[in-house]
Amino acid sequence: MERYEDLNTLIERCKKGERQAQKAIFERYKNYALALCQRYAATNSDAEDMLMEGFLKVFQSIQSYQDFSAMELQKQGSFDAWVKTVIINNAINALRRNRIHNGLEIAMPFVEDRFEIETDYVFSEEELIGCIRKLPPFLRSVFNMSVIDELNNDEIADILEIKRGAVKMAIFRARIKVREQLNEILNEKKYKVYGNRQTF
Repeated sequence: MERYEDLNTLIERCKKGERQAQKAIFERYKNYALALCQRYAATNSDAEDMLMEGFLKVFQSIQSYQDFSAMELQKQGSFDAWVKTVIINNAINALRRNRIHNGLEIAMPFVEDRFEIETDYVFSEEELIGCIRKLPPFLRSVFNMSVIDELNNDEIADILEIKRGAVKMAIFRARIKVREQLNEILNEKKYKVYGNRQTF
């Protein structure tokens, strides 16, 4: 339980604006937060910008974070989830500021978006992230929110302020593009694609 007692103390010190406590929180979560940002950013530089802006938001809004006992922190992982929410919301807002969903094509009829790849090859985290980061900004953000953050279509539509049908089409297009890239990796490594073992 010591880890959670220490975390509670750090949170309280951050609320007082103590720089050493802010640094400790940053060091504790920076790798995790950077991985989140990399899913939304097109480049490492963009991800690092999102990271720094996201932590600025964390420290600016930490006063609104509800106090929890050490036992509650241990049980709920509540601060971890709160940091994740702030970082992701900041990333989405950054993409929204860049007008990521201008020109989205929605005329194409929606079809089933689930696809499966069966292969003996196990994709690395770097390969999967690489495929996601090659997506256009809007498709990348929708794919992340749907597949990784497990938000439903209505939640994504509300966050991005678009129609539900546009979300469904974006998910479909993103998954097709990711599948094409994964197949390219398999072809380069000369692995055979069978059918339906790995699902995305």
